[in-house]
Amino acid sequence: MKRPSWLEFAEKQKGITEIFGKGNNETIVKWLKDLNADWHNDEVPWCGVFIAKCLQETGYSYPKHWASALAYANFGVRLNKPALGCIAVKKRIRPDGTTGGHVTFIVGKNKKGELIGLGGN
Repeated sequence: MKRPSWLEFAEKQKGITEIFGKGNNETIVKWLKDLNADWHNDEVPWCGVFIAKCLQETGYSYPKHWASALAYANFGVRLNKPALGCIAVKKRIRPDGTTGGHVTFIVGKNKKGELIGLGGN
C-alpha cells in the first residue's frame, strides 16, 4: 500500500521538538507563519499545527481552527476502522475539568493491536 503524501511529509519531520524556555524551534515558527497563526513561538501544544502543516504541504485542506486538536474530530470523513495515515483524535479531561486533546496520524499497530500514531508535540 502506498503511503499517503501527508504521511510521507510527516515522517520527514521526525525529531522536531519545541525548545523549552526562551528559544523557539525555527521549523515550528515557520509552520506557524505558513499557516497564518496569530502567535509565533513553540510554547503551546502544537500537535494540530503539525497535522495542518502536513496537510497544507501536500495540497490538502485542514480545519478552520487547525491549532485545536479537537477541531479534527469533526474534520474529513469518519471511518469505521483506522487506516494508514488517517487522523486520530484523543480527548482528555484536564485536572481543572476543562477538555483538551491530542491529534496524530495513524501509522500502524503494535503486537498488542494498539494503534501507533505519528504526530507533533
